Amino acid sequence: MSKALEPRGDFDAEALRRLARASRDAGLSRWHIAGDLVVPDTVTVSPLRSHASELKAVETAWQFMRDNRLGDMIFASHEDIPD
Repeated sequence: MSKALEPRGDFDAEALRRLARASRDAGLSRWHIAGDLVVPDTVTVSPLRSHASELKAVETAWQFMRDNRLGDMIFASHEDIPD
């Protein structure tokens, strides 16, 4: 057992280990999960979306530009973009 997991004082590491649950993200495509895969009760398989544009900085910047009607404007430099 690593030093970080050793019990300290009233801390019951074994009780915590029993309560802890693992999480595994899976794609939505069927071929990402085997049909005969046995998933233990301590593991939660949660599907991921195939596309999460809000996590991509460029997509967020582009959405801001569209929302503020900057997407269809041409600027000579970044200093010309209004605040």
